[in-house]
Amino acid sequence: MNRAGIGWLTEDTGKIIIAVLCVVILLGFAAKLYSFVSSENEGAKMKTQLETLTLAVSAASTEKQEKIVELFPQVGWYLRSFPDNDFPQGECRGGVGCICFCKTVDCTTTRACSPFSFDVMVDATETERIFGDPQIGGEASISSRGSLALQSIEQLRIFPREKFIIINRAEQKK
Repeated sequence: MNRAGIGWLTEDTGKIIIAVLCVVILLGFAAKLYSFVSSENEGAKMKTQLETLTLAVSAASTEKQEKIVELFPQVGWYLRSFPDNDFPQGECRGGVGCICFCKTVDCTTTRACSPFSFDVMVDATETERIFGDPQIGGEASISSRGSLALQSIEQLRIFPREKFIIINRAEQKK
């Protein structure tokens, strides 16, 4: 190969490497942007679904009648109530009852909550398996009373009972 060919080869190789690096940087930026927009959409959807549920719970309390509400949550969300006013920190201040949509059964991550002037109870218990370091026990589970793992479409039954408003899954008609 002559000197002109070597110069041309290294010049083009350098341009190709720079182009590939620019594409990788752009793809990384696009992925971060998508992640940001996606999480914003999930938070907005969580709040919208909570507003729908809050209206139905309030109506059941006021009218003293059973209500059925249909929700369209993200798969993997949990609907939580909190016995003994053990609400998540900073949520439902001044409320007697509280329900939250959470990403985990213990409700320590992303959530949207709504306080009530009356007691509300989710009539279900869910268990979430946590995988950890296999050298120190492998896995554990968190069980939570007042927690319901949600599917992509949910029909919830809301009804008054004594001093509570109860929320559970509606029976599927066959």
